[in-house]
Order: sequence, then structure tokens, then C-alpha cells
Amino acid sequence: MPFSLRQKGDIAWLEVDEFRREGVIAALSTRQGGFSQGAFRSLNLGFSSGDDPNLVAGNRRLFFAALGIEASEVVVADQVHGSRVLDITEEMRGHGATDRRDTVGEADALVTGVPRTFLLEIFADCVPILFADPSHRACAIAHSGWRGTAKGVGEEVVHHMAARFGSRPRDVLVAIGPSIAPPSYEVGDEVRRAILERYPWAGAHLVGGQADLRAVIRGALLRQGVVPERLTVSDHDTFQDEDLFFSYRRDGPRSGRMAGVIGFDG
Repeated sequence: MPFSLRQKGDIAWLEVDEFRREGVIAALSTRQGGFSQGAFRSLNLGFSSGDDPNLVAGNRRLFFAALGIEASEVVVADQVHGSRVLDITEEMRGHGATDRRDTVGEADALVTGVPRTFLLEIFADCVPILFADPSHRACAIAHSGWRGTAKGVGEEVVHHMAARFGSRPRDVLVAIGPSIAPPSYEVGDEVRRAILERYPWAGAHLVGGQADLRAVIRGALLRQGVVPERLTVSDHDTFQDEDLFFSYRRDGPRSGRMAGVIGFDG
């Protein structure tokens, strides 16, 4: 299940073909194709970046239009580097899509079984994880930085989908998207200790003062019963690929932000 680069007009994004074949719109934005200027050039989708919020809202509308979805179908939460999983209902649709003051509250993972309900989270080095269960028409998205990884946010999604929808881990499609990765991601002892406390087996992914969060997440999900054939991992490093991605560590607090979006198309 490789990632493919798609483009409509000037807007470019990544998606996994297998998701689309199952009727799922699952997209990870790049920085290409929006209104923003300077450090935020050009498809900055993050209101917390310091960019003009009107430009960010306009960029989001451009991105939604490229994917063939409406802002009224999109749901956004406030991300806090935790492991809370929030169920999204039909009544929540539209919240936070183009107004940062109107989110559905704090959560780093969103899950829904409502058709044409698109879950959006924001990234700029942290790991995006997209989930879809075609059998039960359920999907989810998780934001997993080192804190979220150490708290097992990806595993929490698998557990939640099983309890809420009856999803079997072996049936769930998973895509682990672009993020910062070795050799770009140097970490301190705090990060190493936090990850090893939850995953004692993860030492091989924490070598030389660096952390491979995507490998840790992959290992954790496989141990939950997700099967390798239905799990794909991006090889893009957001820090290294400045033409395609924003990076908080590379560019600082005024970095732009990318987005992940997922939902069943009807």
C-alpha cells in the first residue's frame, strides 16, 4: 500500500490507493498550493502558527475543495499531545473546520462511523496515523508526537474502534504518514525513558540519541493485531523535505502546518 502524490490545480497531497478503493477519502496535505506567504508559504493549514487566520481558513477551503469535501462535513479538535479518543457524531460536523474557536474540544484522536464526516488533525513533524475499517464503515485519525506515542494514542484508537464498532484489528487499514525521522530527530533522555517505559522492546528504534517514532508506532500496532499487509508507513522526513513539508523543528514556532483528513465518501 504505497503512498501516492495527488494534485488538483496547485494543491498537492499524499494518499494511499487502498483507502480510496475502499471508499475512503484519506489525505495528508503538503505545503504546496495555498495563499500564505513568507515562512508559511503556501498551504498553511494551522491556525496556531501565527499566520493570518483568514489565509489559513482560505487554505483549508482550497484543500477541502481539492478533495471534493465541504467544510460543513469536517470536524477538528484541539490537540494537546494526549491519548484521548473522541467519538464524532453527525451533530459535530463543521466544528473547527474554518474557525479555530469552534472546535469539538481537546482530543488527539478522532473516530467516527458517520458517512461523509471528515476528521482533520494538524501536523508539523508529529506522526499522523489514519485508520479505516471497511467492514464496519468506521475510520479514525491520531496525532502522535513523542508524548502521544509514549501514551499509546494509536493503540487507544484500535481499542476504541473494537469496542465502539466491533472492528477487528486485522481488518483495519492503517497509514502512518510523513513526520520527522532519523537522522533528523534527535531526542533527550526524557523522550527515551518515556517510550521505553511503555515499550521496553523499542530500544532498537532509539539509537544514537535519535528516535524513530514511526517504527515504534508500527511495532505497537502490529502487537495489537494490525497485519503488516494492511499497514503502510511513509518514508518522507518532514524536516529534510522542505519543498513538500513544513517542519516545526526546522523552522521554529512560526512554521506552517499540514493536515491529515479521513472519512468515508458516502
